[in-house]
Amino acid sequence: MILTENVVERRKQERYLKSQLSAGSIDVNIMTKVDRNHINKSGEVISDASDAVSALRGYAQSELTNSSVIFSAGMNPRLYNYLESLNAFDPDENFEFAKRVIVKVSDYRSALIQGKYLAKKGIWVSEFRIESGLNCGGHAFATDGYLLGPILEEFKSKQQELKDTIFEIYKSAINKKLDIDFSEVPELRITVQGGIGAAEEDTLLRNHFNIASTGWGTPFLLVPEATTVDEHTLHLLSAAGENDIELSNNSPLGVRFHYLKGTTADIEKKQRIMKVSRVAPALKNILH
Repeated sequence: MILTENVVERRKQERYLKSQLSAGSIDVNIMTKVDRNHINKSGEVISDASDAVSALRGYAQSELTNSSVIFSAGMNPRLYNYLESLNAFDPDENFEFAKRVIVKVSDYRSALIQGKYLAKKGIWVSEFRIESGLNCGGHAFATDGYLLGPILEEFKSKQQELKDTIFEIYKSAINKKLDIDFSEVPELRITVQGGIGAAEEDTLLRNHFNIASTGWGTPFLLVPEATTVDEHTLHLLSAAGENDIELSNNSPLGVRFHYLKGTTADIEKKQRIMKVSRVAPALKNILH
């Protein structure tokens, strides 16, 4: 459309393009491990005021609809227990959810455990988002040699079993909580993200493993219209080989982290070290 010189044709293409657009959902991510307690002036822990719990409460009280909260970085029982007290995640009279729950998982076992745990509390997981533990940029949630292919194959073969198992628990819990009877299993999507670098890989995931949707991240770092990356780091990223990536201990969350050597941020970090200053100032103390 942008390259079309004919004004009438360009406007026609513009109208068609706009007609194909539809509003998507607004998803809010909460890293479950970032859940620092807060204390009052007496030195006592303030109830239900930790970082993750406060973030969840803020989302639940928001006016967002057609939206989801995404729990990433592992299971947090305190956060999940608090979730039970919120009615924002209850179904409406049409058995639909204005606010949905998405849980990032590394394998089938994690999905089954967390899905059953939440179902007992009357919370339905609308999506399990499988994240490649080794290929995904950023934090590495490795599964001891259990790679993405076999993980997806297990989800494919046990997807109906997963839905039925969780639904039986949820149906009983929500009936006790709201006195309603679900006749059909609510939607439970299986999606995957991490390590996708080509359209052929995306097609394989969707068609062979019956994945509902895929998430692309790292490739878009090379797209100026999508992300803002400085020229130096952009060049490093596009030319990076196996020896340019380090599985480091740089994350304050205590989880191994994939790190690209020589980036602008890496250079600035080393400059701060030479000046005997803090390596990565956390001005809001969130990760302290």
